[in-house]
Amino acid sequence: MAPEHKPALDLYVRDLNALLDLGATVLAEYRPERVTLADVEGNEFCAFLDPRPDDGAPARAFAVCTDSDRPEELAAWWATQVGAEIRNGPDGTPRWLYGSAGWENLIWKFVRVADERVVPNRWQWTVCDAAADSGALVDPQGNEFSVTRPGRPAG
Repeated sequence: MAPEHKPALDLYVRDLNALLDLGATVLAEYRPERVTLADVEGNEFCAFLDPRPDDGAPARAFAVCTDSDRPEELAAWWATQVGAEIRNGPDGTPRWLYGSAGWENLIWKFVRVADERVVPNRWQWTVCDAAADSGALVDPQGNEFSVTRPGRPAG
């Protein structure tokens, strides 16, 4: 069975030691650019070593990542759902979304993996749509998400 795909966050990190003091664990180092960490529950995230968080916080999220064996296809589908602009990832393929409704300040990266997703993702997202029926759905690659109407609590 293929490994579980784990959507993750990318963070700009000013103070890596502050995250470690909070209980993060180093999983892999790709210095000087980034370090892969796990939080206290084992959720993975990438810490890009960069002094950009200027509000005094030790870190600031800048991207949400979703694994896919066909990231261009999934990015195109989601772009139409959330009104995002598709741009190329570092490999030159159109798989990064900018300006997603509700995530205007985050990049939604669809990360290429070699294996087809075979288990549910560890987290789900909620799409707010006034015209849609509420409920649980799946995208074309089996990622679960919910739809809620504006003014109703998600989840």
